[in-house]
Amino acid sequence: MGNGLGVFGDETATRHQLQRLLGLLVEGGCVLIETGNFSTGSFRTVQHEIEYGGIVDGPFSWGYATHQWLQREVVAAGFEIVSLTHSYGPGPFFILHAKKCA
Repeated sequence: MGNGLGVFGDETATRHQLQRLLGLLVEGGCVLIETGNFSTGSFRTVQHEIEYGGIVDGPFSWGYATHQWLQREVVAAGFEIVSLTHSYGPGPFFILHAKKCA
């Protein structure tokens, strides 16, 4: 789920949609989720507007979760963390690789 976690919006909606997504995986299935990193809190929602050429889209809610928040949610859903990779460019990101427990 590359850079898509934020599209769910606020923390409650993100938690709900993440649980639905993880619920689709079978035993032994794995998931890769990318999340941005920021220094304060565990989850925050920001209002964004994006301009493509002369067309403006938004404002819309975008959720930012720390990798610690994401790890807690994924483990609570019955997954084992396989790896957490810190990636840079265009900003700091974390890519979480998790496997559904037996």
